[in-house]
Amino acid sequence: MIAKPRPVPFPGSPTLTINKGWTPDFPSPLAALGMEPKTRATNKTEFCLVLTPQWGAAAHASLALRKHFRVLAEETRMRLVSVVTELVDRSVEQGPGTPITVTAALGADSVRGEVADRGGLVSFEIPLTG
Repeated sequence: MIAKPRPVPFPGSPTLTINKGWTPDFPSPLAALGMEPKTRATNKTEFCLVLTPQWGAAAHASLALRKHFRVLAEETRMRLVSVVTELVDRSVEQGPGTPITVTAALGADSVRGEVADRGGLVSFEIPLTG
C-alpha cells in the first residue's frame, strides 16, 4: 500500500499548504485536450499552489503569484493577480469547502492557468504586455 503524501504547512500560515504529489479526485477538463492536470510546478515557468478554502486564501495566492512571476511586466502581473484573487475568493465563498488548486504556466505570449476545487474548474489566460 502506498501512503498518501502528507501536506507540508507553509511556514507562518495555517491557510497555505504545499502538497507534494497530491492528485485531485475530480477529472480535469484538460485531460480531454490531451493535457495532464498539474498538482505541482515542474519548472520555473510553471506555478502550482494548493490552498485551504478559508478567509485569507486569496491574499496568500496573490503574494505567491507576485513573487513567482516577478519577471513579468507590472501590468500583466497585476491582471494575473486580480483574476486569480477573484477566482479564489469566489471559490472560498461559494465552493464546496475542498482544497483550491491554482495552477499557471508562462507561455510565449500569455500566462494560462486554472483555479479548481471539487465544485469545478475555471481556466484563464492573461496576454503578455510590455
